[in-house]
Amino acid sequence: MKTLLAGIGTAALLSGGLIAGVATSADAAPYPGTIATNCHVNVKSLTARKGTEVVVWVTAAGNGEPKGRATVNVHRRKGGDSASDSGWISGGDRLTLSLGKLRSGVYDGTFRFNSQPTQSVYKNCSEDFSFRVTR
Repeated sequence: MKTLLAGIGTAALLSGGLIAGVATSADAAPYPGTIATNCHVNVKSLTARKGTEVVVWVTAAGNGEPKGRATVNVHRRKGGDSASDSGWISGGDRLTLSLGKLRSGVYDGTFRFNSQPTQSVYKNCSEDFSFRVTR
C-alpha cells in the first residue's frame, strides 16, 4: 500500500512539473566516409611542348558538395617524363590543374580525391585515365 501511494505521489509531482526529469537528447553525428563520391577527369591541350591541363571534379550522391584535396599524377608509358599537380576542390566546382609542357607519347594518370576534414561524411575516390600527346 505504501508503494502504491508513493507511486501516485511521484506521478502527481512529475505531471505537475514540480520534479524535473533530466533527459538528454540524442546527438549523433553521421558516420565518417558513408556517402559515395565519383571522380571525373577531362584532359585539355594534347599538343607536345604546349601546356597540358587536366580538369577534375567530384560529384556525390544527392545534393552533397564534397570538399577536399585533389591530386593528379601522370607518367609517360615509355618513361622519361612525369608530372603532378594538386589543389583544393570545394562544393562540386571544377578544378583545372596544369601539368606543364609534356613530350609526345602516351601517358597514364591517376586522379585522387581525399575528402577534408578527415572525419568527413564523404568517401575518398580515385580515377585512372590515359591520354596521348601528339606533335
